[in-house]
Amino acid sequence: LWTLYETLPSSLCPEQVSETGSGSMDFSLGSLTTLPLKRFYKYILKRLIGGFLRHDIDLEQLEVQLFQGIVQLKSLELDVAQFNAALLAQGLLMNFSSGMVGCVKMDIPW
Repeated sequence: LWTLYETLPSSLCPEQVSETGSGSMDFSLGSLTTLPLKRFYKYILKRLIGGFLRHDIDLEQLEVQLFQGIVQLKSLELDVAQFNAALLAQGLLMNFSSGMVGCVKMDIPW
């Protein structure tokens, strides 16, 4: 089961992964495995929720903490046309004009 947190501004996203701001290249085991993991989760998330996003998920928006079972997405702009079509198909007369999600955190239990 995934626990989705209420949408928060990305600056308030709980338990964010800290990144090194030194600008140097880090070739530790963690950095070598992070990029393939991010690409894997990007692929899965694109298949699950990609139709509801206005733009493709950027790897900078995705944080993965594999051993803690945490995946976070930040600063997502929603495709309101898809939301409006889905609502209309369900018979709901609601219309979104814009949509933005600051942060979504998913806890994946191991």
